[in-house]
Amino acid sequence: MPSKPRRGWRRTVLCIPMRKDDALLDRSSPFVRKYDRFGEEIALLQNFAAQAVIAMENARLLGQLRQRTEEIAGWNRELEARVAAQLGEIEARQIAPLPRAAAG
Repeated sequence: MPSKPRRGWRRTVLCIPMRKDDALLDRSSPFVRKYDRFGEEIALLQNFAAQAVIAMENARLLGQLRQRTEEIAGWNRELEARVAAQLGEIEARQIAPLPRAAAG
């Protein structure tokens, strides 16, 4: 149960920045029923924020990887179609009779 606020104290609010390098990605503002100053919770929440940033970055990279994989798969399908068409042309030329030289 939270302790009663002391005279002159206000409810404590804590915002933890979620940063990647120097960029601010988001912030976390956990709701904590506490009328006192934060202690060990700050380090715990900072660690949580760091892990959340890693998860966000992993999700972004996974999305990019999936997009790139689909792009490369499309190129591969195009190349397979071209190779099949060229192979068909080569096989057709091998079967076709050679033109005879005109009698002169």
